[in-house]
Amino acid sequence: MKITIFEPILGELLEKFFIQHIYDSDDDLLLIYIKDCDKVLLLYKSYIPLLTSNDIKLPFWELLVDSKDICDKLKDEFEDGENICLMSYSS
Repeated sequence: MKITIFEPILGELLEKFFIQHIYDSDDDLLLIYIKDCDKVLLLYKSYIPLLTSNDIKLPFWELLVDSKDICDKLKDEFEDGENICLMSYSS
């Protein structure tokens, strides 16, 4: 909520990422990292795990990854004034 109020351009970008993530039928992954945090949020969408499951559920998987190596690598990519890293992958 604060991002959309104080950073409207970033808010619009996040909205586009989430719309693509929800409505596209391809597998995809969103990675969100906030500078100086010790965890990375991965939002993964895939129908493949559901093919062998009898459970009825949505194809969304959330992973909060606690990895110093990943966080340190991402932190190295920031320039002055940058605070968030968003990455999107679609197959």
